[in-house]
Formats: sequence, C-alpha cells, structure tokens
Amino acid sequence: ETASIAVQAGLTGHMVISTIHSDSTAGVYARLINMNIEPFLLASSIAGVLGLRLLRTICEHCKVETQPNAEQLGLLPEEFVQSTTFYTGQGCDHCADTGYHGRVAVTELLMSDEVTREGVIQKMRTRKLRDLAIDQGMTTLWQNALAKVQRGVTSMDEVIRIVAVDQL
Repeated sequence: ETASIAVQAGLTGHMVISTIHSDSTAGVYARLINMNIEPFLLASSIAGVLGLRLLRTICEHCKVETQPNAEQLGLLPEEFVQSTTFYTGQGCDHCADTGYHGRVAVTELLMSDEVTREGVIQKMRTRKLRDLAIDQGMTTLWQNALAKVQRGVTSMDEVIRIVAVDQL
C-alpha cells in the first residue's frame, strides 16, 4: 500500500524519496512489480534509483601494501592489477586492531531514461535492465568500489565482503 501511495504521489509531480531493500538498483523495479505496482506506473513515476553500500576505510596508522590473492586476481582485469597498489590495514591501537577506521559510501545511480522506462514497461529481466543502464553510462557499485581500492581508501577484502560478486 505504501509503495502504491508513493508512486501516485510521484505521478502527481511530488518528489518522493524512499527506501527499499534490493540486491541491485535494477532489482528495485522487480521488487515493486512484485508488490503489484503496474510497470507503466513505475516507468512514469521513478526518476532514478540510488544504490548505496558502506565500505570500511583502511586505517591510515597501520596501512601497508599488500598483494591481491588468487580469488581477487580472478575477479580483476589485468590492467587494473598492473596499475593499482593494493593496501590493507595490519591493525593497531588506533583502529582496535581491525585495520579499518571509518567508512566511505560507494554508490550506483540508475537514472530513468527512455531506454530504462521501456525496459521496465516490458518487464525486462533485472540483469538485462542493469546491462542497458550500464550501456547508457551507469557506473556500478563494483566500479565505484574498485575506484576506492585504486585510491588506497579501502581493501579488496572489504570490497568482496560488501559488494556482491554478481555485481561484476
């Protein structure tokens, strides 16, 4: 019922900001369709979907260089591995021996453009809708998380722990 009210408010020009749990930004549409919201109403009322995860940041007091393990290497493009210095936190008094201190957001913004709206109306599979959004320029959670690794903000262990591997 709440989802239906939010969609109706969006259709009448009100800006509605809401939360919904989903594994991906594209998956939000499937969740709402499963709540019996008509796809054409979703396509008309949603301007965008923002996915967000929080990654722990490496403690600057115990940050050391490391090498990616075999599992990580299997997930990463060779050029990324060659151009990145990987870091981890060893653990110290500043971070309570966790190796991490603080958090940073990684996001994925799926904007509702004509291509996305048409995919929603057609009840396109979540993976296909996501691929269309990527083709339209969406930066994924995975890509944003890897950018944080490249800047030495977080570790590959943390990215794999938080960002689902199916986000690749």
